[in-house]
Amino acid sequence: MQEFTARKKSKWLIVISHPDHDHYNFLPSIIDYITPKLRNNDIKLTLVLGGLLDKYFYYQGGYSLIDKVSSLLSMNKPGVRVISMSHEINRPVLRKAITKTGVLKKQLKVPKEDIEATVNDLLGDPGYMKSAVDRRVDKELESITKKLSKLEIKKTNERVENGIKRELEMSLNDRSHLLQKSVKRYFRDSGLSHPLKNKLRGYVENTNLEKFIGLKFIPSEITISVLSANAGQSCMPSQPATIINDDENANSTVLQIVHNETECSILLPGDATGVTTDRVLSRLPTTLLGKVQYAIASHHGANTDETNNEEWVDCVRPAFVLFSASSQGNNFNHPRSSIVAQYLKYAQPGPAHDLTCFMKRNEREPDTAFKPFPIEKEFLDKDDDKVTIKGVTKQVYYSGDDNYFEGPYEFPCRETRI
Repeated sequence: MQEFTARKKSKWLIVISHPDHDHYNFLPSIIDYITPKLRNNDIKLTLVLGGLLDKYFYYQGGYSLIDKVSSLLSMNKPGVRVISMSHEINRPVLRKAITKTGVLKKQLKVPKEDIEATVNDLLGDPGYMKSAVDRRVDKELESITKKLSKLEIKKTNERVENGIKRELEMSLNDRSHLLQKSVKRYFRDSGLSHPLKNKLRGYVENTNLEKFIGLKFIPSEITISVLSANAGQSCMPSQPATIINDDENANSTVLQIVHNETECSILLPGDATGVTTDRVLSRLPTTLLGKVQYAIASHHGANTDETNNEEWVDCVRPAFVLFSASSQGNNFNHPRSSIVAQYLKYAQPGPAHDLTCFMKRNEREPDTAFKPFPIEKEFLDKDDDKVTIKGVTKQVYYSGDDNYFEGPYEFPCRETRI
C-alpha cells in the first residue's frame, strides 16, 4: 500500500444499492483504509445507503455494515455524511438507532437456556400465539378476493402457526434472527418506519443525485440520476409513504451516470427486480433509450422475479454488459443462459472469450442467440446445467473467477492512490 501526502482534499461518493452484503462486502475495509485521511480532513465522504435502512442493522449471514457507519459518525467530521435513501434521518437520530441496536445485541448475549425459556414461554402462551397468527393471517388474506371455505381457513391458520413456531425455534441457534425481530420492532415503535409519522421517503424516480443528497458533490461534466429507489414503496402526494413491498432487491437504488457532452452512460441497477424496472420504464423509457453504453446486468444476471426481463433489455440495449458473477459457478447459478441470450442480441463486437452461464434442465436452449458460438455443457446437479459458450465475440463478460457472496473482504488497494 503506497502512502503519500494528499495535495488537495478528495471528495468520495459511495452509493450502496441495497442492504445485501454481497453488494457492500468491500466497504468495511475501504472505510478502514481511508479513515486516517478522514480524520485529517484530507477526504470528504458521502455514504448513501440504498434500500430500507433497518436492514443494514442486522444480517443473517453474520455481519452488518452498521458498525462501520457508527465509526464514521463517531469522528464528528462535517465532511463525513451518511444518507439513507429510504429514511429522513439526521445524524443524532441515526446515532440513537445505532446505540439502541448495540443494546439489543448485548441483551441477546445471554445464556442459551434463558433464550430457550423465553421461547418456550411464547410457544406456551395461547394469547401470544393467537395474536401472532391472527395478524399474519389477516395480512395474507388481504390479497385474496375469493371467499374461502372453513377448511381452507383452518389450513391457512395451521400453516401460519407452524411457521411462527419454526421461527421461534430457529431463535435458539440463530441470534441474528432475534436481533432482526428486535430491530424491526424498535424501528416501528420509534416511528422510524411508521407511515403516519412521515419518517419514510417514498418512491424516488428520475432524481438528480446531487439534489437528493443536498450537496454539490459531483463533477460538472457528469450527471448521476436516481432512476429508481424504494420501488417497493408507494407515496401519493396527499398521503404519507407506505411500504407495500420490503424486498431488498425490489428496493434497489438504480443509478445512471451520464457524460453530459457525449451522453454516453453507465447503468447500475443493483439487484433490481421486475417490480423495479417496470416502474422505471412506465415513467422514464426515453431516459434510457440510445444512451446506455455500459451496463451491469441486474442481480448478477438472474431471471427470478422478472429480473432482466425482455422489455427491460430491449429498452436498455447496452453495448457492453458485465455480469457480476464468476465463471466458477456460485450458490445461485448466475447468470442464467436465457438472460445472457437477451443481452447478446444488442452487445457490440469485442475480443473473443468464453462465457459461463447456467440453465434449468427443463429450459430450452436459446438457439438463436447462441447459434454462432459452440457450446459445452457440464452436468451440475439435478436442476441445472453449466453452459460454457466458446469464442463469444460480443462485449458480454463476467466479473472474474472469485465469488463475493460472503465477506467482509479486504479491499484490493495495493496500487490505490488517495
